[in-house]
This record gives sequence, structure tokens and C-alpha cells, in this order.
Amino acid sequence: ASRARRRHRFISIIISLFTLMFTFSGCYHAFSKLSTDTDAKRISNIFSSSLVHLDVARLQQIVQKPIVDISLISMQDTAYWQVYTKTVPDRKTKDLMKDMGVAAPAVVYVQAADYNILKDGDAQYADYLATKFSGRKPGSIQSTVMVTHFTNDYDFADKLLPVWKVSYASDHHQRYYVETT
Repeated sequence: ASRARRRHRFISIIISLFTLMFTFSGCYHAFSKLSTDTDAKRISNIFSSSLVHLDVARLQQIVQKPIVDISLISMQDTAYWQVYTKTVPDRKTKDLMKDMGVAAPAVVYVQAADYNILKDGDAQYADYLATKFSGRKPGSIQSTVMVTHFTNDYDFADKLLPVWKVSYASDHHQRYYVETT
């Protein structure tokens, strides 16, 4: 009986240690989420309401697709409407977890002052944000590529898709992953 009691005590101590470690680990992870996010950088702009007028009918006429979302952004001291339009869903891609990728968004950048479309606006905005975050000159960008699938370089732990991969030639081909929304 004493041998069984010792075995029971030993197993109970081991199980309680694992339970305590699991509890402390959970508390650590829960409380570490309360701190500020140092990896994600954001830019906030202030716009004068007298300088910007939203004409939804005119935007609809310019983009010629159903509008799903409109944002106001500033790039190089110019205000643009970032207009996301509805896309026809691809029947094959239904689940991000299975496909590990998403379709590229349909987005158009329209200058707020004169309603002219900015060609390759999303890529230009990604380059602009990367230069703001990195402090580098715009001419030092080597390539800008949209990432719509998780890869070894940008994996599931990064959590955001789609993003733009902005690469630089220096500092071991340093790259920034930019979400333009």
C-alpha cells in the first residue's frame, strides 16, 4: 500500500507542476497581449473637411463597379480616395486555411481634388508607406510585389493577406510587408 501511495504522490506532483506551468504560460501570453504592438506601424493623417468633398456618384461613374469600401489616404501631400470594388468570387478559393491564400483586392486610387485615377495606385501607396516606415529614399526600392499566398518567406504566423512585399537592395535585401488598407 505504501508503494502505491508513493507512486500516487509522485505522479500527482508531476501533474501539478505541468498544470502550474501551463497556467503561468497562459497568464504570461494573455498579459503580454495587453502591451502595445511594436511590430505593426500605422500612419494617421488629418484632413481638413473643407478641402475634401466626397462625390459618391462621381466615384461610382469613374470606377464602374459596385463600391464596397472608401477610405481617404494621403500620399506625398496629395489626398486620394482609396476605393475598393466588389469582385466576382472565385468558386475554387473558399477557405483561407485550406488554400493558404487570398485573391488580390480590386482597389482604385482616385485623386480627391480632380477625380483622376492614379495608375498602379496600390503599389505606389505600398512604396510610399515602406519609405515612411523605413526612412529610406523612394529610389532605393528594388521591387514591389503583391503577396497573396503564404510562403516560407511570409508564413501563416504573419496573419495578414494580401500584403505588398517592398524589397530594398541594401542591408541583406531588407524587405517590408505593407498592408495598404
